[in-house]
Amino acid sequence: MTTYTTPQGISDYLPNDTKVLNAQIIKLQSLFAKNGFNQIKTPTIEFAENLEKGLGPNQKKQSIEFFDPSGNRLLLRPDNTTPIARTVATRMNTENTPLKLCYTEPIFRKSNQNHSDTEIFQAGCETFGYTSIENIAEIITTCINALEELGVTDIGIDIGHINFIDGLSAEKKEALLKGDYITFGKIPERGESIESNNTDLTQLVTSLKKTTPSIPIMINKGLVKGLHYYSGIIFEAYSKHNRNIIASGGQYDNLCSKFGHDISAVGFAINLNEIGFQND
Repeated sequence: MTTYTTPQGISDYLPNDTKVLNAQIIKLQSLFAKNGFNQIKTPTIEFAENLEKGLGPNQKKQSIEFFDPSGNRLLLRPDNTTPIARTVATRMNTENTPLKLCYTEPIFRKSNQNHSDTEIFQAGCETFGYTSIENIAEIITTCINALEELGVTDIGIDIGHINFIDGLSAEKKEALLKGDYITFGKIPERGESIESNNTDLTQLVTSLKKTTPSIPIMINKGLVKGLHYYSGIIFEAYSKHNRNIIASGGQYDNLCSKFGHDISAVGFAINLNEIGFQND
C-alpha cells in the first residue's frame, strides 16, 4: 500500500494545530507591539552569500541549498536575524534608533540528531542601535514575558559572554557546544554569582534580578552559541524540568557592518516547536 508522506522534518498542520499556533502568534505579536516592537517580514529564500555572513560552519552544513534558473546559489532561510540585519543595514539605515523590530516566521534547517524538525517556527525581537545594558535587559525581560504569555511556568535563564571562550580551540568550543565536558577537560563554572571581571555582565544580572525576581538567573562560563555573529553577552532560556532550550539570543554588534552599516544590535528567538503546538 502506498503511503503519502511529507519529507523528513516537515509536518502537516491540521486545523487544531493551526489554531494553537495562530493563537500563540497573536499573543506574541500583541505583547511585542505593547513593548514597542514593529513587525518585519523577510523572504523565505535569499542569496546564499548574504545569509552565510551570519552562519558558522555547522549552520552552513545544516542549510538547505538549491539553485535558481540563472545558477545563483540560494538558501531557505536558516535564521531570522541575519536577513533582518541585512534589511536594516541596506533599507532602514536612516531610521531613528533604537530601532525595535519583531517577527514570527519559520526557519529551515536539515534535521539531525540534535533536532528532528526541518521547519522550525520562531518568534523573536531585535533592537538595533541600543546604547545601554538596560536595552539588553529589556530584550531578555521581553523574552521571559513572551514565554510566560505562552504558558511556560518553569523558566530558567543562563547568561554568558563571548569573552569567556575567547582563545579556546575549535575542538574545545565544539565540545562545549555538545556538552562534552570530558573532551573539554572540566565542567565550566555556573552559578548565581560567580567570579567575573565583566562589569556589563554583572550590571545585567543585577538589573534582571530586579525586573524578574522569580526567575533564576545563572552566569554560565560554558555557554556557547552555534551562530557565528554573537559578539558579547549571550543567553539561553530553558525549561527547568527537562533543561530543553526554548529561546536564546544575545549581542551581535558586528553583523550589520557585514552589509555596509555599522550599528549595535541585540535580540532573541523563541523556538515554538520546542514549546509545542502540534497535536499528535
